[in-house]
Amino acid sequence: MWNRVKWALVTALIPAALGHAGCGLEDATRPPLAGPSELGQALGMSANPDQLTANGSSSSVIEVTLRDQNGQPAGGVNINFDLGAKLEGSFSDIGVLAPLNGPRPVPGGTEPKAESAVTNASGVARVRYWSPFRTDQENDIVVSVTGRPAGNDFNAAVFRSVDIFLRAANRPQFPGRSVCNIIVEPRQTAYAVGQLIFFTAGQLTGNTTVGCAGNTIARYEWDFGDGSVGPAERGVAHAFDSANTYSVTLFTTESQTGCQDSCAVAIEVD
Repeated sequence: MWNRVKWALVTALIPAALGHAGCGLEDATRPPLAGPSELGQALGMSANPDQLTANGSSSSVIEVTLRDQNGQPAGGVNINFDLGAKLEGSFSDIGVLAPLNGPRPVPGGTEPKAESAVTNASGVARVRYWSPFRTDQENDIVVSVTGRPAGNDFNAAVFRSVDIFLRAANRPQFPGRSVCNIIVEPRQTAYAVGQLIFFTAGQLTGNTTVGCAGNTIARYEWDFGDGSVGPAERGVAHAFDSANTYSVTLFTTESQTGCQDSCAVAIEVD
């Protein structure tokens, strides 16, 4: 008897509970609708290939893909491209940007300049980067190409960038008898306080005139003459904090015999 009473109570309460739960779902607050940002743009950028040699004839296609706030291709948009070097001031000629199907630049140290292209129906704009005619370049550098949609507010512009590894076109191969030397860039008779100066060891092998075997150099050490030293690399950069004449000294160590040599260059800082 008691079991039948309990079952009757349970069956009576189930519809009430379900009805209460249903009311709770109906009264749930819906979140406000949110659409895409009015100014939202997606900009992708690539370089193909992303490694070149500084021989004046190698080039890379720089491509920008632009999509609007709805994720659709944005056609008819003017894209501004610009050029710079990661190691700013290392070389005056870092290549040029040109129209995709334009002629190859002629030798003569063309100054880098901005270039532009309009996105097509697929939201794609392309220009071409030409490597510089730097047969005297001895160091590898990284060139950076930036792209952004043209607009009326530079502060709010969407920027992207892509890097191109630029290999040296002519690495010097000095004979073992060559004397130690230091390449200084830029080439000036005097430098300003705080100016970044680039030093490159011209010697790749040991100097037999000092009793070394002429093996490959394993270690480069720099003393800038102002109380500071540089990293143990073939190419370094340094800026002097005060006016003076400094003696920058390079120490080299052979890879097999450990034979050491040194040479120095005077730097005038006004």
